[in-house]
Amino acid sequence: MGLQPFNPTQYEMDYIPQRLRGLEICVLACYAVLSGKANSSALSIDFGTSRISEPDLRIFVDLAIDAGLIANRTLLNFMGIKLDNNSLVNASQGLTLMKYGLPLTPVADAIEILAPAVPGAALRVILIEMLSTASKSIAHFTEKGATISVARLGFAGYATSLLVRKWFYQARMATEPLSMIPSHVAPQYGGVWDAVPPSGERER
Repeated sequence: MGLQPFNPTQYEMDYIPQRLRGLEICVLACYAVLSGKANSSALSIDFGTSRISEPDLRIFVDLAIDAGLIANRTLLNFMGIKLDNNSLVNASQGLTLMKYGLPLTPVADAIEILAPAVPGAALRVILIEMLSTASKSIAHFTEKGATISVARLGFAGYATSLLVRKWFYQARMATEPLSMIPSHVAPQYGGVWDAVPPSGERER
C-alpha cells in the first residue's frame, strides 16, 4: 500500500477489500483448525520461482490468524470502533467512515450484528478479546500478551466482515466484494464452532 495521499476510490476498490479478504481467510483458517482439517491437509503453494510444500496447513493457519487479527482491528477502527481501557468505544482514529460522509458505527449497533444467535453482550466480550490480542500479541511484542480462542476469533472476524458490508458498502449502495466465507463455514453455535480446543492449543 505504501504512503500516498488518500484516494477514496482506491481504498474502496483495493485496500478495504484486501483487508476483508485477510479477515475472511482467517475465518476459513479457524474453521480448518476446529474441524481438524488443518492437521490432515497438505499445503502446496507455487510462487513461480519457488514452491512451499508442507505436510499440513499449520504454517498457513498461523499466518492467516495473525493477518486476520490485524485486518480485524484495522476494519473495526475504520468503522469507528476501538478499544479504550478494556471497553469498546466510538472514536475517529485514523481513516474512518467519516471520510466517506458516513457516521461512525455505534458500538450498541455493532455488537448486535450477529443477534439473536450471538447476544450483544457476548459479542462485545469477543470483540474486546480480539482487539486486545491484536494489540498486545500481534501488532507488537509485549511482556503481557493476550489470547483469544480460535472459535471466538472466528466469530469476531465474521461479525466484522458483516459490519463492513452493512455500514460501508450497503450504506452507500455500493457493490461489495464477494464473501470468501461459504454458508456452511460461517460461524454459528453448533458443530465445530462449539468445539473447545485442548488447553493452550491454537490460542493467540
